[in-house]
Amino acid sequence: MKESSLSRKIKRELEGRGCRWVRVENQVGVGTPDVWVSCPSGVRGWLELKAWHHLTPEQKVWLVEERKVGGGSWVLVDRGEPRLFDGAAAINLDKHEPLAVGLKEIGNYFSGGGDEG
Repeated sequence: MKESSLSRKIKRELEGRGCRWVRVENQVGVGTPDVWVSCPSGVRGWLELKAWHHLTPEQKVWLVEERKVGGGSWVLVDRGEPRLFDGAAAINLDKHEPLAVGLKEIGNYFSGGGDEG
């Protein structure tokens, strides 16, 4: 699945659950994720979309550092079906289990308050 197709599908899923979705086009802040998401459940943060799992070194640092300061950051990767990873796992996604798999489960993660524990 192309990144643009992944973006449309997850946007539709999250907006259908009352989440706000803001696409960020930032050519100044290298590594800044693609999307800001804010949901009625209280889950909010940055979402990096990937058609596969290649993240630039700048993206990895950005996502990990955001989690270190208490912010929300995630990587949404299409590996046949969408998989959501915590931004803290960005250094090596292959060594981490996804938080959610599939559009509905990912929607449930965001609309249900995430997994902050």
